[in-house]
Amino acid sequence: MDDRIVKIEKVSSKENLYKIVPLASERDISLVPALLSEFRQTIKNGGKNFIFDLSRFDDLPPSFIVLLFEMTATARRQGGSVVLKNISNGALEAFESFHPFSYLSYDESTASDHGPAEISKISESTTKRSAVFEKQIDIPSKISALYLACDFVTDLAQEYGFEKNQISKLKIAVYEACLNVIEHAYHSDPANKVYVNVMADSEKFVIEIIDHGEGFLFYDNYKYDISAAAETRKKGGMGLHIIRHAVDELNYDQDPVEGNKLQMIKYRKY
Repeated sequence: MDDRIVKIEKVSSKENLYKIVPLASERDISLVPALLSEFRQTIKNGGKNFIFDLSRFDDLPPSFIVLLFEMTATARRQGGSVVLKNISNGALEAFESFHPFSYLSYDESTASDHGPAEISKISESTTKRSAVFEKQIDIPSKISALYLACDFVTDLAQEYGFEKNQISKLKIAVYEACLNVIEHAYHSDPANKVYVNVMADSEKFVIEIIDHGEGFLFYDNYKYDISAAAETRKKGGMGLHIIRHAVDELNYDQDPVEGNKLQMIKYRKY
């Protein structure tokens, strides 16, 4: 077991009780498989009851919630249990907003009048009416960490109720925005942080990319000439061009204290 990812320790031999403490971030792609592997091995070795400490988590992505369901079902089949401890408000909100068809796939062509497609529409509609949140994440200034920012935003965009093509556009916008910060504002110095804020209400989904590095000149009505850029082998500006076509509104502000903020807004289309 990699103690940097998860720790499972016995707290009571009489009750076969174990405590599970995840050490990695909930956004670490290695955490879910590591947890599942160690949990199954502990069950195999006689583990029955578990306390799952969630104190390190401010949020829970859908894949992690499904993991908790799977672990609980497995323990119960063995006559045991999984008890969640130290749940943050953010994690509770993630549980409350989770619905099965944010994770499951189904064949719409075989759905009855009251089948999965209809249930999904009802669930999505409920999510759209109640999706009001503000969440943040920060990543190191490394290209290898870009997926953390992208997954963070796409999970929230899915929760908000955007369709797949809109979520894909937002993922591209976040990737390009964070990549620009890493390469141009921080010059790939991993000691720096890129901050990603997401705020949503009933009308709009707002993403803010914040850094404390070098800023850039921003023009509201700037038009990127792809042909001219290709002829002169100009590299700068392509990222912003991609972002402009992925979102509905784009703003940029430089502040020596608060940092440079690129704000991307996607409006809900009813």
